[in-house]
Amino acid sequence: MKYMQLSEWKSREFTGKPWDNRTIKKYIAEGKLVGILNGRGTLVREDQTLDMLSALHFELEELIRLSA
Repeated sequence: MKYMQLSEWKSREFTGKPWDNRTIKKYIAEGKLVGILNGRGTLVREDQTLDMLSALHFELEELIRLSA
């Protein structure tokens, strides 16, 4: 698996103002994005996209709604 620097990933994924680095690191720590937390040298797996994250959020929201 290939990884890219957090700044490179943000420039690829965001057309407008990107998320704060702390937000992305939080998503990695929570398992929502696949990456390596290494202090300031955080890496994100190349195949991770914002679209995938949006799909995950939608699926989680749907499961929560159905279980209520």
